[in-house]
Amino acid sequence: MNPRSRALSMRRSRGAYGIRMLTIAAAALLSGCGDGGTEPSGPGVLTVTLRAPASPATGAVRLRLTGTGITGVAAAFPGYTVFSHNVSASEVQAVVVGTLADVPLITADVASGSGNFTADVIEAATTTDAAIDALTGYDAVVSITPIDP
Repeated sequence: MNPRSRALSMRRSRGAYGIRMLTIAAAALLSGCGDGGTEPSGPGVLTVTLRAPASPATGAVRLRLTGTGITGVAAAFPGYTVFSHNVSASEVQAVVVGTLADVPLITADVASGSGNFTADVIEAATTTDAAIDALTGYDAVVSITPIDP
């Protein structure tokens, strides 16, 4: 293999690493197995919005949501795909895939009297499938929309 072909092959291998790692994380979430959030209270609809640097473009994130009574995790924006798993009664992990922007990523239902909620970005990958090692500037912001009785 000539040096140019080898360099292209190595770039493709490294690029696929990030999406492979997030795919493995999604598989782990489905099989059962960042940086700060905020702490609003329920009941209502929980929304998690990503705050991320403009570069590199984000193609996937793995989130940790904490708080009791989080159910019904779903994509909040067209074109996003979400894989989620309840790790425990007070933790949900979710992988969101798409061309991610500073818009709501996911929504979930929260029960009455559920307490405080937080969200953390624990892994991220670019739209070119490269792992983002430093999560500086990545934040998951939690908001609650109350449900009228």
